[in-house]
Amino acid sequence: MHLRTLLSGIERSRWYHPIHDAYLRTVKRRYWNDHVLGLRRFYRQFVSPGSLVFDVGANVGDYSRAFLDLGARVVAVEPTPELAARLKNIRGLVVENCAVGDKPGTVQFFVSSASHMNSLVPDWTALAADNPVQTSSIEVEGTTLDRLIEKHGMPDFIKIDVEGYELPVLRGLSSCPHCLSFEFHSEAREEAIACISRFRDSKFSYFMGEEPQTLGEPVSTEAMIEIIANLPPKQYGDIFVTHR
Repeated sequence: MHLRTLLSGIERSRWYHPIHDAYLRTVKRRYWNDHVLGLRRFYRQFVSPGSLVFDVGANVGDYSRAFLDLGARVVAVEPTPELAARLKNIRGLVVENCAVGDKPGTVQFFVSSASHMNSLVPDWTALAADNPVQTSSIEVEGTTLDRLIEKHGMPDFIKIDVEGYELPVLRGLSSCPHCLSFEFHSEAREEAIACISRFRDSKFSYFMGEEPQTLGEPVSTEAMIEIIANLPPKQYGDIFVTHR
């Protein structure tokens, strides 16, 4: 019990990330090269020094830290109180402990034993998880992308990963940045198609799976909708929207 308390204290301290990075570099070298450094290599095409980035659904901060390392100014948005508290230990990161949707106000947020499955969608774990995990719900404050833009400025890039709630998040955005990305799941393809359809004069690219891969040539709205409509089951990834 004492060890667990000690480890929990380290996780909440500003020393957690430097210690964790040193561990990955020395013990988990392949993970460090492929995932940690890989994120930086991939997102360099969207993020440059001085860019303003919104990381909506920041979770434990892997992407936020990659954006910071690329020289960006980063606003991490995370509704889970414990995760938001940990994010505040990352030097230079601006943290908004709230959910994002199509209107401000208090909302029900469903918390899972696997934090990456936390969602504003009540039955999300049953829909998207291979082994559904028990969830509870808490009340959190909600805002919109428009309000975040009013507060922090227009971002150069927005990363949206909110476990099935991407469409309401985009409904709260009335002016588009140069580029944004949002997660998609084949089990929620209608929602993904509705997200794509909001951007009629944009170009789209995507990657499948959890690890960012090289993006293919950009395609039109219609072509991206066709790709998503024909996905086999249990497919997911991120769609990138480049706004003209």
